Amino acid sequence: AQLTKIKASEAQAVVNWSIVPGQVIVAKNMRQ
Repeated sequence: AQLTKIKASEAQAVVNWSIVPGQVIVAKNMRQ
């Protein structure tokens, strides 16, 4: 849900501050 809102906002950058393996999932979902 949050990624959908970010994509709709036409953001130029997203900062993903995380040290857990979940950060990889965020990066993959952003590309889709």
